[in-house]
Amino acid sequence: MFTIPKDSPINKKVITEAVKYNETLIKRYRTLDKLYVGSHEIRNREKPEGKANNKTIINHAEYITDTNVGFLMGNPLEYQVKGGSIDIDPILEEYSKQEIHDFDIELAEDISIFGSQYEYVYADEDSNVISTDIDNEHCVLVYDDTMKHNIMFAILYELNEDKTKKDTFSFKKLKVVDSDSLTEYANKSGNIVKGKATGHFFEEVPVIEHRNNKRKLGDFESVATLINAYNVLMSDRVDDKEDLVNALLAVKGMEITNEQATSIKKNRIISNIPTDGDISYVVKQLNETELSVLRRDIASDIHKISKTPDMTDENFVGNSSGVAIS
Repeated sequence: MFTIPKDSPINKKVITEAVKYNETLIKRYRTLDKLYVGSHEIRNREKPEGKANNKTIINHAEYITDTNVGFLMGNPLEYQVKGGSIDIDPILEEYSKQEIHDFDIELAEDISIFGSQYEYVYADEDSNVISTDIDNEHCVLVYDDTMKHNIMFAILYELNEDKTKKDTFSFKKLKVVDSDSLTEYANKSGNIVKGKATGHFFEEVPVIEHRNNKRKLGDFESVATLINAYNVLMSDRVDDKEDLVNALLAVKGMEITNEQATSIKKNRIISNIPTDGDISYVVKQLNETELSVLRRDIASDIHKISKTPDMTDENFVGNSSGVAIS
């Protein structure tokens, strides 16, 4: 987390340093997003011209997130008071108005993918309380450096395309939310200028960081290399099959003209082979058994390390009750 001394003022330096810190995480966020949507490393693979280059993608990342979120959010979350007799009916009524269960599912999906996600709570022009999720790329929370690490304020921002010039940023949008108000900032000639502040009356910073775990790791982040290895293996299997179909024909003890080669390819017939001649394909020997074992091992490791059950596993199908999945 990004921390500063608890009595630090909100100024250009603090804002710039916080955004700079968050920008170091952008590559990770985008890599995880690409994994989930199926834009995997295998898509960039290149091979010599004439060689088969299939780019097969088996999206274990999507499977892991969708399975975990589906099980976690299959039933709507229940909101209860922990101790005491506080009436939370007004809160539940507001949640009902905005169909909070749909939002909870969306939030849980992002938490599973990125390891954390921000929820921003605000009041619209009709004083309805709304929860919305803010992309990690456009939000950073600033904590104090005490043992409790209390939230001091949140920075909501969007950068222009020419966003960086060394340690400065060109902001398209910039807002800072603390426990009292939301303040808009303008970007003028490279300077951050404080603008209008609007009170929000929540009495604390209305941005919540939801963490997937202590280290904020995504559900499939620890098996990313295995997912890429699985794609390579499956792509190579298809390549080998394609190369087998297009194997070279080796001719010994005879000559074949281009016209004869075309006829052989078209009609699938070879005749008038001399007694000392020989014709055979030059092929790579495929050991399907070893490939199948490797494929199963990688798939098993993906499920084991991500702690996500394989619903098609023969040992699991007979025990796929809610209790077994749990």
